[in-house]
Amino acid sequence: MRATKIVAKAIAVTPADIPAILKGDHIYSLADVQAAFDANSSTSVYQSASTISDFFVKENVIKQAPDIKALLNAAFVQSVSQNKK
Repeated sequence: MRATKIVAKAIAVTPADIPAILKGDHIYSLADVQAAFDANSSTSVYQSASTISDFFVKENVIKQAPDIKALLNAAFVQSVSQNKK
């Protein structure tokens, strides 16, 4: 497979090593990514980032939570989604 050869070269391993390396990885579908960038969803990346930043503020790791919507940009996902219609 062409992709396996490209990835193997990029991380300096043999193509035969790639299946074991990727075994624990999950490749998300476009629908998965669209759902992750749905700001209204309780399981979105926005909600996760907000929960994490709130924890960091509480634990004095950071002084102020960042503006999550400014931090995460869904433009690429939206663009790909539009092109798939």
